[in-house]
Formats: sequence, structure tokens, C-alpha cells
Amino acid sequence: MARPNVTITKLNGGLGGTVTSKDGVSLLVISVDSTAYALGSSSYTGIQLSDFESQGFTKAKDLSNNVLVWEHIKDFYTLAPAGTELHVLVIPATTTFTQLFTVANANYLALQTYLTSKKSLIKLLGVALNPSAAETAPTAGISADLIAAIPLAQAFADNEFAKFRPIDMLLEGRKFTAATMSAATDLRTKLSPNISVMISRDGARQAELVASGHTGSANYAAVGFALGRLAGISVQVNIGRRKDGAIGWTNAHLSAGQQVVLLSDADLDALSDKGYLFVTQDTGQEGFFFNDDPTCAALDNDYCYITRNRVINKAARIARQVYVQELLDEVSVDKDTGELSALTIKTFEDAIKTAIEDQMIEIGEADAIDVYINPDQNVLANSTIEILIQIQPKGYARFLNVKLKLVNPNT
Repeated sequence: MARPNVTITKLNGGLGGTVTSKDGVSLLVISVDSTAYALGSSSYTGIQLSDFESQGFTKAKDLSNNVLVWEHIKDFYTLAPAGTELHVLVIPATTTFTQLFTVANANYLALQTYLTSKKSLIKLLGVALNPSAAETAPTAGISADLIAAIPLAQAFADNEFAKFRPIDMLLEGRKFTAATMSAATDLRTKLSPNISVMISRDGARQAELVASGHTGSANYAAVGFALGRLAGISVQVNIGRRKDGAIGWTNAHLSAGQQVVLLSDADLDALSDKGYLFVTQDTGQEGFFFNDDPTCAALDNDYCYITRNRVINKAARIARQVYVQELLDEVSVDKDTGELSALTIKTFEDAIKTAIEDQMIEIGEADAIDVYINPDQNVLANSTIEILIQIQPKGYARFLNVKLKLVNPNT
């Protein structure tokens, strides 16, 4: 018998450190009017702000060229933790949103080529402009160029999904101007569930830029900031979740300079109802928060929120990884009916269930998965197996109705 002893086991995980998720890998496309940047370069990649500064993206260069490039990258890493992978693609300042997403345009091809080269690594795409021409104030909230580009951007996203590279996009809603908020374009009518439009910025930071002599900062929206927030959270987390704390701004503006705190509740509700992504403040609570995570799709569309897109896109990537391994493998069919055998069905169902449960459900990104494979499939004739995968996403407490009253225990 061994001597009496005290056994000590060293446990791991108590400090709460996390391995950086690949779900937040992002591409930031920025237009500039400058020879200081290599347009269309594929070499701008990093995992922290200093990586980009060493590649020539600096605060001083932003000022000297009167553009916001370093600014958007800095904003990204304000909320995305160091270690989050970011790619930057620089395009000419003459590029419009519509041109960027028009098939056969040189910048469309540059973006498509970049995403192709990275396979399915890029999950989030943000687009910010530094236009070379003076901007006319829109009459419908956002520019006619951006309004026209939204469905084109969705077509681009659809094409990427078809090529097994699902992405979600944030577009910069520059110089947001409308006679009334009710006159602003209703983004919920645009049938573009993979697209969101960011129209806010940190007013205090913009005032600093102006004070430093940066005249090109008048109309920007903080796309890099919103992109960094998304990149730094799990796919099922709402960008505006209050429990995560205020975002650190002290004076939220819309992109034409309107102070959010001076807008009426009716105005803010109208913007939210119309699917704009912006930063707001809750009565009785300090700090600023994103309003929600809307996309440019109607509320009866399953993908009217960014969280739903990110969850289904992650499930799509997992399904692709699981089932591409089964291509051209032999499958058994029932000797009497010619239908898929019970063993084949169970094998295909268990493979995706295990992957989704391990990579999503066990870490709280979805609540359940159900897989159905109809055995009555003539795989001997058509070599095709149809598989239905149903993911149950998280619900969200968007509205809390509280009933409150005084009572007298003596009555």
C-alpha cells in the first residue's frame, strides 16, 4: 500500500482565455484617392492594428491624404480583440458602390478574385468609401448610388454562397440626410438579407478629426467599428446586446452630423423599423449601444437579422465540410426496394448532427438540429441524395412588456 499522500491536479480553463474564432475573419474594402496605397493589393492582412501600421496604414497618412483608412482599421480593433484576422483591399476613390457590385467592373472582379483566393476564409465584408468627388446630400437618407447598389451587393453575396463562400456585408451609409426620418428609404423593402447599412459614427471622434484638419471626415459612418463588433462576437450574439456593455462612444451621430440624443423617439423608431444599423442610447442607462442587427429584408424573411444569417452561414460551411468527404463514395441501397438503406441514412444523418452539435450547439450558437433524409430516393438512377437540415436558432428579447402596479395587502 502506498504512503498516505495529497494529490494535486492542475486544472485548465479557469482564467477564461479563448481561442480566436475563425467566424470573425473579415475583409474591409476601402476606396482612396492616393498613390500612397497599392490599389488592389492582396498583401494587407493582420491580426492587430500595429500589423497594419507596419504595412503603411498610419494616422499621419490618413491626415496627409485626407482619407479614412487607418481610422477604419483602428475602429475595427477597438471592439475586435487582438488576434482577430482582418484583410484590407484598397480600391480607387472613383469607385462607387454600384460599380463595386456590377458584374465585369474591374473592382467587382478584384473583390471576387480576392475572395476566391481566400476560399471560404472571409466571413464578414465591410465597404467604406473615400470619394474623390463632392457628395450631394441625399433626399432619401442614403445616396441613390447606395440604394441602387444594395440589390447588386445581394446578388454578389448570393453568388458567393453558391460558390460555398457565404458572407455577410456591412455598407457605409454616408451623409445620411432626409427631410424627415419617415422620408428615409425603407431598407426592409430591398430584398437583400445579407446586406446591412451602417449610418452612425462617434461624434466626439469626428470632432477630433476636424480639429486636426481632416476635412475628409465630414460624411463618414463607422463601418470599421461595426465590423469589428461583429468580428469579436459569436455568430448568434446580437451586435446590440446590452449585457456586453456600452460601446465607448460619448456622443453618437448619424453620418451627416445629427446628434442621436436630439432625435425624437419617433425618429429613432422609424430608422430602426426601416432596417438601418445605428448607435443609440436607452433612457435611464449610461452609454451608447447598437440599436439591433437589421438586414435589408422584410421582417417575414427568415434572414432579416444579421444573427440569423451568421448562424445559417456557419451551418452551411459545416455541412459543406462534412459532406464533401462523401463525394463519389459508394452507398448501400435496399436489395428489395432500391431505396437508401437504413444504415446509409443513419450514417449521413449522424455525420452532420455530430458536427453541428460539436461546433455550434454545444457552445450555445444554436439550440437544436434536425436532419431528415427520405429513404425513397432512387440513387441508383440519379446518383443524388437529398438531405434536409433544420437549425433552430436562438430567440431574442427585443421587447419586454412589464406590468407594474401598487397593492395594499389589507384589501
